[in-house]
Amino acid sequence: MDKTTILNKIISYYNLKPADFASFIGVTPQVLTNWKRRNSYDPEKLYTKCIEFSPQWIISGDGPMLKSEYQDQDILISAEEDSGHYSTSNQIQIRNIPLYSPHTDNSLEEMLKKGSKKAIIDNFIRIPDLSKCDGAIYINDDSMQPLLKSGDVIVFKTTTTNNLSWGKMYLVEITENNHHSIFFGNLQKSALEGHIKLTKENPLHKSTDISLAKIKAIAIVISYIKSD
Repeated sequence: MDKTTILNKIISYYNLKPADFASFIGVTPQVLTNWKRRNSYDPEKLYTKCIEFSPQWIISGDGPMLKSEYQDQDILISAEEDSGHYSTSNQIQIRNIPLYSPHTDNSLEEMLKKGSKKAIIDNFIRIPDLSKCDGAIYINDDSMQPLLKSGDVIVFKTTTTNNLSWGKMYLVEITENNHHSIFFGNLQKSALEGHIKLTKENPLHKSTDISLAKIKAIAIVISYIKSD
């Protein structure tokens, strides 16, 4: 795929006029015109600003166009691959798990929607033989220390309030006044009727009682990755 075609597909995705797209990525309209005329562009400039797109696709036009399209592309590799040997048996399944950043305005509800364009994927992680999951996200506070700390990654799977397991870790999103808030912690029964409680490992952090009626999305944590 030539560079002009790739560029046109990106502009079409955002449904912007060329001048507005140029402003969006931080170049002048003349630079954009020159890119098209020369059938070339600055790929780093594009994948830094157009974060929904796969960097590999921006560079070469190969593979899925959007990062979200990698989610269902599970692969099989040999369990002996790391040792430099190839085997057609004893294969393990590795899933492409979308990794989201807590520093963006990502909504848990959108993360749990298959193919959502509103949830921004930072990258993908691969964990051998992990059960089906919906995504992963960085922890950005110390509320779950010493078990987990800022920089660790939790892997989650969608569930419902009718299928809860006390003592397990959960991500819970509530919406109030058109603003969403995501809470994370160990699920416990609440003394308040119609509520659940999320407790923290760190005794310096208070537990949170959450009204079931306000829950917009809920996911159970099925695994985690420590940063060191």
